[in-house]
Amino acid sequence: MTCWSCAEEVQGPFCGHCGQAQDADFALRVDTASVKHFKAGHRCLLRFQCPHTVLVRSSAFGGLREGPDVDFVPATAGQHEVELLVQQGAASFRAELRVVVATETQVAHAHIEIGRVGIVENVVVGSRGDLLQDGDWAGVPLRRVSQEEAERFHVAATSITTRKAEYRLLRRLAQGDFCTLYEASEGGRRVCVKLVDDPADSDLLQEEARVLRLLHGTAAPQTRHIPVLLDQFASEGRAGLVLQLCDGVDLRTLRAHHFPKGIDQRHVVWMMRRCLSTLGHAHAKGLLHGNIAPEHLVVRPGDHNVWLVDWCTSVMARDEAGFRVDNPPWSPPEVKARKPPLPSSDLFSLGRTMRFALGEQPVDERFDRFIAWFERDSPRQRPQDAWELYRKLDELRALIWGKHRFIQFVLPGLSS
Repeated sequence: MTCWSCAEEVQGPFCGHCGQAQDADFALRVDTASVKHFKAGHRCLLRFQCPHTVLVRSSAFGGLREGPDVDFVPATAGQHEVELLVQQGAASFRAELRVVVATETQVAHAHIEIGRVGIVENVVVGSRGDLLQDGDWAGVPLRRVSQEEAERFHVAATSITTRKAEYRLLRRLAQGDFCTLYEASEGGRRVCVKLVDDPADSDLLQEEARVLRLLHGTAAPQTRHIPVLLDQFASEGRAGLVLQLCDGVDLRTLRAHHFPKGIDQRHVVWMMRRCLSTLGHAHAKGLLHGNIAPEHLVVRPGDHNVWLVDWCTSVMARDEAGFRVDNPPWSPPEVKARKPPLPSSDLFSLGRTMRFALGEQPVDERFDRFIAWFERDSPRQRPQDAWELYRKLDELRALIWGKHRFIQFVLPGLSS
């Protein structure tokens, strides 16, 4: 028999060529005869044989189609990618095809490339483009994929169209308490699409859009640490935002995957410094973030940029309505006590988040005391002014380490 992954001959339960276990109890076949008649502007039919459902997406049509038969009308001639997903219980398998569609006005050659390896003989396209009844079936090599990759297959078949543009979802970036974040493409650029999970929470994203406009309403260097709003939309009653993609790693992921014992204090200093300047900019407008936590700090190692993200639960200082969310252990005690929010509430959360960043790494006692000041239970005993703290942190850095110099932030196992 042949391996479902690489199509090499196999003896036994494992492939000697690629090492894949041969535990797929099905075969996937495609009709190569129908493909020979594909013409732009004409109905085309992709036919598959498989005991399980075949999901198909292609550059020749939008969205996700379900086999075994998929009909479509390609608008353009030329090569089109076809991607397949077959699920057998908890196992998922992927395959790829590349088909060539002939032009509308002239006879051309068309072929199908199976698994991007072997090519079926080219055949002249008939003038009528009739579909054959019996078919000419060829096996398609499969490869097992993770559930995460299977999920990306589903996501990447989704597009969101607004009055400004069409955004094709590529993969899920993160799952928050209220929203799901996706990486998407639009006109060759990568963006972030943020979609609320429950329509009842749509007001949170509408509020975030208002806040981001307010924060970017004044030209300031600190805006480079705040997400940029590009577009807004509603999908099936759920609010969504399109944001400039923050191409970094959130602090929780940094700790979990790269720095399990903590991040060196010299790097935590510049992360904290950027957050303080961002809070100084926001607090000057009377606005509090309201939910600073490790997952809401995104770090780009190469140039030391830091974004403070997820402003959907932000509040105005001293608002009698209080905080929008309690997120222990990052939220200050006044959240549970239902007291009005103060600038020092954000500073408590920042202190807790920086303590998390440090982990078990050695900390200079002066820097340790500085962070402990943020973590005091009483909001009146904490520092109140983010800009003053920004200046004090600069002084402390110079006192401990001398003249500032740039130190590359290299993630273990990755290049800078």
